[in-house]
Amino acid sequence: MPRGIKTRNTGRWTEAYFWGQFRSCLRKMSMYWRTGEDYLFSIRRANTGTGRHRFEYPCEMCGQWFDRKQIELDHKVPVGSLKCVEDLPGFFTRLFVEIDGWQSLCHECHQKKTHGE
Repeated sequence: MPRGIKTRNTGRWTEAYFWGQFRSCLRKMSMYWRTGEDYLFSIRRANTGTGRHRFEYPCEMCGQWFDRKQIELDHKVPVGSLKCVEDLPGFFTRLFVEIDGWQSLCHECHQKKTHGE
């Protein structure tokens, strides 16, 4: 099928738009999946400095410690794309991971990892 042809929603949406909307809905739903916050709770330590933040978290790439605002929660295995119905089981499984599927990265390391993928 040629790109850009509107085949979904009685000719209103392209395939790419349809799957983009579907992917967006699943990602919004995953915000209620609490295993990421449980993971961060399990790796935090009391802030040893005199800063305002009570806890700090390690970046698993560079090994430095950061406050919560500087740490990004990342899937160890990239979630990947969702472009057709065959992609759905893998996407869903990788999106909704348990505690062992997460890692904490500082903003800089997260950018490096993301751009490397």
